Amino acid sequence: MFSLLLPPKGGGDRSAEIPRQDRRVFLWGKGVSMAYQELATQRALDGENYSRKINNDFYEGDFGESKATLLERDVNQRLGEMSKGDRADLYTLTVGNAQVKGLMLLDAPIPMIPVPIFFDREKTADKANKIEKVHNALIKIEELAFSENPVGKQILQTVTEGMSTPEKELLLRTETPLPSTIRRRNTRFDTFYNTDTNDMAIIEANTTNPEGMLYHLILQETGRDFMQALGYDPKEFDQTKDSAAHQVIRMFQEEYEERKGEPLKTLGVVYEPTDEASVVNQSEIPRLKEFFQSFSIDLHIGAPTEVKTEDDQVVINGEPVDAIWRNAVDLEKALKNAPGFIDVLAHPSTYVVLNDDRGRFMGSKHLLAELHDPKVQKAAGFTDEEIAAIKEIVPFTFNPADVEALEGPGGETLTAKEYLMQFRKEFILKPSSGTHGEELNFGVNNKDWEKTVDTAITQGGFVAQRYIPYNSITRPITSITAEGDLVTANYVQDTNIHVIGGKALGTSICRASLATKGEIKVLNVAAGGGLQPSLLV
Repeated sequence: MFSLLLPPKGGGDRSAEIPRQDRRVFLWGKGVSMAYQELATQRALDGENYSRKINNDFYEGDFGESKATLLERDVNQRLGEMSKGDRADLYTLTVGNAQVKGLMLLDAPIPMIPVPIFFDREKTADKANKIEKVHNALIKIEELAFSENPVGKQILQTVTEGMSTPEKELLLRTETPLPSTIRRRNTRFDTFYNTDTNDMAIIEANTTNPEGMLYHLILQETGRDFMQALGYDPKEFDQTKDSAAHQVIRMFQEEYEERKGEPLKTLGVVYEPTDEASVVNQSEIPRLKEFFQSFSIDLHIGAPTEVKTEDDQVVINGEPVDAIWRNAVDLEKALKNAPGFIDVLAHPSTYVVLNDDRGRFMGSKHLLAELHDPKVQKAAGFTDEEIAAIKEIVPFTFNPADVEALEGPGGETLTAKEYLMQFRKEFILKPSSGTHGEELNFGVNNKDWEKTVDTAITQGGFVAQRYIPYNSITRPITSITAEGDLVTANYVQDTNIHVIGGKALGTSICRASLATKGEIKVLNVAAGGGLQPSLLV
């Protein structure tokens, strides 16, 4: 349990009793002034006994306040006590270091809030448990879809209809992976999580590629450094070893050792040289290479055309590798020009492919609609706990092209169009296989909503999902600018919670953008969203 280093009730100054050379009990980064270092050190010493009372008695407080709320208030108080110059130094120490480490997109810095968002450990654990139940249900849907069950066949047909031809071809060509691979295969859930009310909503599930891992690690390190610079014990907030990068490596190691009986030593990352997000290959992956080497794993990087097979051994760019990890590639080009790479992807049981292409099935937004379908729940064998978790944290989602009728609030029967027209302010239409927040249609402000609904019903490839209103996810955040100004503003936040090896991470990548009145934000980093560190308390 962490300690809130607050001044004791009634004041008091014990710092004079301690030799000056022993008073600096924390290690600060460069840039934060000596005056603030000594102030924070004194507060740490003064607060030793009081923090024990908070730990034991005061966390729920007289008003039932959570640990995260108390800590957020204390952080804001400490920021207020700092001089403008010290806050500017703190910004450089945190945001500046994060950019140096690689927090960039297309050669431009990613907007970042240096002040962390705090998650209550116990409450987050409860939500993580529910996310894992949703993940289990999605695995059951995948298994059903590739079975001979007629309900599963219909699911597979609907999902593949929303895919591009190359995606569909490779998905259907891929053999059934081993059960251990399906269970461990890492997935990222986009969620809205309100730390004040503990409400959570899963709005999307995605497969996870190498990009994003480094960001999570950098954000965890930034959050720790920020708290350390404010005078907190860094050990209390050093959660970097629980980052997505660490967990993915452990998952890789376990998968390979279970299948081959020996340690994973080499890993091939396949990327597309002409990919628009080339910064991933130019910046993130080289840094990941250094990170993997710290675990005695060598990363070999190459394009799809550089992947070959020799005597059941995968070779990438002339180097033999134990396993393959596919980054974003142009599948249409690969199907034409990289037969060796396609052969490896299509046989994830012969070769060790850690994010096989059948995993792309899991990234279809249509699956969120299947989660709510009673006939799918029965055919897939959902447990009562899984159904309860779906009802709680997955907003009602359905496929307008596949629903004959819906029940209105008064028990009346409505067609999909009638339902979406009557409750247009409560729904979003999104393509089942879209990315980067593209083609999102909000009923609340779409002048062509009826035309959009007609297209979704007649052409398919869309899902309708209940809209999460901003007033449930917007909250005031106190932050600092590069000049050291203290700013409090309303931000829209969402979180990317990773499920790796079947377990949901407590911390996550948090995206945050200024809440602009009258404007609906698409929270996507590529679309201009900012990032914020997250810490468990």
